[in-house]
Amino acid sequence: MWRRLELYGKDLYVNESLTPLRGKIYRSLLNARREKKLHTVFTRGGQVFYKPEKFAASVRVMNGHQQFCGHNS
Repeated sequence: MWRRLELYGKDLYVNESLTPLRGKIYRSLLNARREKKLHTVFTRGGQVFYKPEKFAASVRVMNGHQQFCGHNS
């Protein structure tokens, strides 16, 4: 926890290795976030997650499930 506090507010981004499919899903969700359709997008343990609203629960995107945010790419 202490290390997390040291890094808080720093512009540090960890680039996690994703499969090609999950990378495509992640980029699609990032575009939706830029268009203000989502609150946040993140990865953890090779899985892709998003939050549609600030206080909403995180949603894990399953491989092959591409019906998030109206994107069908």
